[in-house]
Amino acid sequence: MRFEFFDANARIGSVPNHNPRQGTTVDELLREMDRFGVGEAVVWHAWCNRWDIALGNDELMRRLEPHRDRLHPAWVVMHEHTRQMPPGPELVARMLDQGVRLARLFFSIWGSSQEYMPWAYEELLGALAQVRMPLMIEWESHQPAWNDLAGICATYPSLPIILTHAKLTQWERDWFPLLAKFPNFHVGTAGYQGWRGLEGLCRHFGPRQIIFGTRYPTYQVGQTMSMVARALRPPEERQMIAAGNLRALLAEVAG
Repeated sequence: MRFEFFDANARIGSVPNHNPRQGTTVDELLREMDRFGVGEAVVWHAWCNRWDIALGNDELMRRLEPHRDRLHPAWVVMHEHTRQMPPGPELVARMLDQGVRLARLFFSIWGSSQEYMPWAYEELLGALAQVRMPLMIEWESHQPAWNDLAGICATYPSLPIILTHAKLTQWERDWFPLLAKFPNFHVGTAGYQGWRGLEGLCRHFGPRQIIFGTRYPTYQVGQTMSMVARALRPPEERQMIAAGNLRALLAEVAG
């Protein structure tokens, strides 16, 4: 069976200590997608979490404009208190107006926000939840703050949360309870290394909360695709993971 693949987690733009073998341009991304048969991708720009969020989002829109049939923008967001971003409702309205249907947050890194502070993010997360815009969260540290993730999921039940880069297998015991307790919690496939982990997730929780994403160009597209396409699960479950779950989340965004 040939599957449709929709990548939720691709990047353009270079980062510090960039590997020159990794593609950073739209053309390189499209060539990689064509090589492996990925139909569409949600894309963010590297400037956003290593330099300037607003400029990165603007550059992303400019680069993707000729390819919006296949490449969909994800804006990196943060709270409004540093004046890099407008207040949450204004920011979300601007995103919807420009066809953005997925947001991204980076925690515990330099260049964006440092830690999750509920009182600082409540207006932004509330605005995202109101329109049900999926929020992809990446904790660039040893491991995410599980209590923080649980707090976000519980406080904003209409806000779909996608944890990306759940790479270390010992994390499973920590984010399994999140899958079990919060229907709005999802986990991305990029870098997932658990032995037959995808099969285990489907057996325990079903396929609905698993989102296909490659984290290109940091990881190879074919690696993550193979894990999904060859999983020992029924074809309809694999297709949900490959594209259906992401499409369903994006279709629920109001506005």
